[in-house]
Amino acid sequence: MRLVVTSDTHGQHWLIDGYYKNQFPFGNIFIHVGDMTKRGNWQDMANFRMWCSNLPYKYKICIAGNHDRCLESRKNAKRFFSEMGIIYLDEEEIIIDCVKFYGTPWSLPFNDWAFNRKEEELRYRFSKIPKDTDVLISHCPPKYILDLAPPLPHLGRYEPENAGSVSLRERVEIIK
Repeated sequence: MRLVVTSDTHGQHWLIDGYYKNQFPFGNIFIHVGDMTKRGNWQDMANFRMWCSNLPYKYKICIAGNHDRCLESRKNAKRFFSEMGIIYLDEEEIIIDCVKFYGTPWSLPFNDWAFNRKEEELRYRFSKIPKDTDVLISHCPPKYILDLAPPLPHLGRYEPENAGSVSLRERVEIIK
């Protein structure tokens, strides 16, 4: 099984090299790890859905990110994606070829965007991740695992910082 994974396309998915040339990396499963839109409205999400549905992969999985505000209410999100052959995971799992995938959209507070929760609530949310998960799909990284965020002077952060979740890190340690 070969996975092709991306995230944070922020409505620029059409610009991904290879789309117009139909030269995407070989794989069985395409995964988008959130921030499909820039502003989080349904029109942008429908644009992403159309793009994703045309990708050359047997399975397409996505989860929401903090920019995907329209999905936070969760109304009709699964149906919205499944109508186009896309699997939308929201604190749930799916098994494909004996491999268990689990998707969760939750992140630490950042700029008052979608799916933001404090660490105490994240601990509860992440406790739902099954211990036998094979592939964890999360918009938020675990603390100290590929979580180094760049300086954002406009937000008062002048140095890089580890921006991942401690509770997700703890859960990943259990899953190993």
